[in-house]
Amino acid sequence: MEIDMDMQFTETNCTAPSTLGNITEFPLNWPVRSASERGSTHELVMNEQFIFVSGQNMNLVAKLNFQGEVITYYDMRHGDLDTGPHGLLIDGKGRLWVSLEFSGEVVRLDEDGNIVQRVDVRIHTNDASGFILNTAPHGIGLDADGESIWFTGKRTSTIGKISADGTVTHYELATGCFTDISECRQGNRDLGNRTIR
Repeated sequence: MEIDMDMQFTETNCTAPSTLGNITEFPLNWPVRSASERGSTHELVMNEQFIFVSGQNMNLVAKLNFQGEVITYYDMRHGDLDTGPHGLLIDGKGRLWVSLEFSGEVVRLDEDGNIVQRVDVRIHTNDASGFILNTAPHGIGLDADGESIWFTGKRTSTIGKISADGTVTHYELATGCFTDISECRQGNRDLGNRTIR
């Protein structure tokens, strides 16, 4: 994409980085499983050596160097199941965490992209129904303590905290869903003594 002096945008060949002032755009060339699968770049995070970018629809996290070269793609599928990687975080110990929106997890990756820790952030009821509600963890952020991780529940009007010991605590917010209204479910879900609309 080029920007002319009148701020008109024109498409150009995006196979090589293009510099626009202080902005450099790097092609990610997401590998896709089928022609109907579309790219879906979501979040990015950096450490001292690499840039990590989540590709939700492809179930991948891209690892790039600072020259914009894709080093590898981490496959986030769980078997044949799509997990929807979205939020990315580097914790106080330099470890990479990814929120998996479709599977209701927040996971920690090792340097090779292997999942070495899984945290189930779905809401489990305490009644006989055994109902489990996927919060759809979306954005993630690091607590001031440098260890606890906070996440937004895209489908549940909640935020959650993952303590350093792995304990998950959910907090219901009265403000509604964290996404488009079409994502909200009509009706009530009884979650023990709490109701989520």
